[in-house]
Amino acid sequence: MVALGEYRAVREGQVLKLVIAGNQDEAVVVMKGEGAKKYKAVVESINNLVAIKRQIAQDKYENSLATFMTAQNVLIASCVGGIALSLLFGWLVARFMARNLGNVLVTAQALGGGNLSARSSVMTQDEIGTLANAFNQMGDALQKASGELQTMMQQAKAQAAEINGITDAIGKAQAVIEFNLDGTVQTANDNFLATLGYQLGEIKGQHHRMFCDSAYTSSSEYAAFWQKLNRGEFDAGVYRRIGKGGKDVWIQASYNPILDANGKVYKVVKFATDITAQKKAQAELEACMAEAQQSLGAMAQGDLTHAMAGTYQGELEKMKSSINAALTNLSSTIATVRDAVDGVSSGAEQITKGNEDLSQRTSEQASSVYTVIQYRAALAHHDVAEEIMKSCLWAIPLIVMLLGSFVPVCAADDEVITLTTEAVKDLSPYPGNGKRSTAYEQPEWTGRFWGADYRQHRKATVKLKAALDQARQTGAPKEAIVKLEEAVEAGESGYHKDARLRAQGALAHLCKGMAGTAPLVCKDEELVPKSGVILP
Repeated sequence: MVALGEYRAVREGQVLKLVIAGNQDEAVVVMKGEGAKKYKAVVESINNLVAIKRQIAQDKYENSLATFMTAQNVLIASCVGGIALSLLFGWLVARFMARNLGNVLVTAQALGGGNLSARSSVMTQDEIGTLANAFNQMGDALQKASGELQTMMQQAKAQAAEINGITDAIGKAQAVIEFNLDGTVQTANDNFLATLGYQLGEIKGQHHRMFCDSAYTSSSEYAAFWQKLNRGEFDAGVYRRIGKGGKDVWIQASYNPILDANGKVYKVVKFATDITAQKKAQAELEACMAEAQQSLGAMAQGDLTHAMAGTYQGELEKMKSSINAALTNLSSTIATVRDAVDGVSSGAEQITKGNEDLSQRTSEQASSVYTVIQYRAALAHHDVAEEIMKSCLWAIPLIVMLLGSFVPVCAADDEVITLTTEAVKDLSPYPGNGKRSTAYEQPEWTGRFWGADYRQHRKATVKLKAALDQARQTGAPKEAIVKLEEAVEAGESGYHKDARLRAQGALAHLCKGMAGTAPLVCKDEELVPKSGVILP
């Protein structure tokens, strides 16, 4: 049957494909529209077939009656004498044929009335039997087609119910709004209305531009956006939208063109999630990180007055408080260190003066005692300064964590400078061309090397290694560490003049930027190069 084939084509070729593609709403529309038409055509075809079969049966019935009347007339005309017998025989034949035709007619009427299980019981081999068999075959075909149709309808109902369930679940979890191709609103679910703060009556029939900034809606970008959707291309991303009362709303959304049965776009559905809170948190985080970077950058430049002043929430506010507390404590500690170092410098000057007096007046016991007292006082100041310098190290992990690089507040400690200074003094100012020292092979040169020999040079190299290890542990300036590494390498290779020059360069980097807090050795221009003469 053509109508039945067309109905199957609609169901399998369009409805099921749309359902599989996720276009459940369109599948329902096609099933209710074109599918219903094809189904109606199937029913009409069945009714027409029943009517045709009924007409055939009626015609055959009438032909049989005509044949019977003709035979009766012939019998009457040819055998007047056997009228009684002929009448009896004709009556028997007519009764038999009428009974079979009646059975066929009742079957046809039952099929036409929708009773597809009705069958004729005529089993004769004549025309009436053939007609009865044809009706029976037609009943079998109709019953099979009806069973298939019912199965298809049940499957379609189950699929429609599943589609409706999925659609309802999406509607409960996301904000959904539907637009015509011109951008006007068809409908929106409760989630969307709550997110933007509108009632459905306030937005239905209005254009999408009511949710956007006027500068954006008047741009070519906005026109291209709707042209893209009209071409059937979806668009997804993060969008800023304007809610009722002008409030900013940020959404993660996708605009999905919906196709009809002919493959043409007829509407656009948007699925969205409100991410306004996440967007605000991100903005607050970026602002906090920027301000923290400014404060820590100023700290790296020596400015400890650049505290964070922004207002933040939760953990960000705690981080701000920690950074400000670090700046305050570091400022206090550095001030204390500066005072202590000034005391050490003063004590060292007193020691120097006391030694001069002691050498001139060795016989005066009072001066000697006074000098010893000064020396012990200076040592006491030095011990206090050393403890305070060590206490500075508490701030290093915080600064490394937040800034990503070490700020050398207490990096160049006395021990590194002392070890490096001793190594510089132990290494001879080699007068040659910088090649390997031969002092230990030529004893006559020994006196020109400040009494240093090969063993003394090796001792200086050991001190440079110790200074390098200490510099790495305390976080000395990178340039100083590099120079110490070069000095160690030169000393181990026997190039002691190069080792001494590299060690002097390390001292220059260690003393650079220490200003008034620098040890006295940093002022000795024989040991430490002048400003601007730092080795490359």
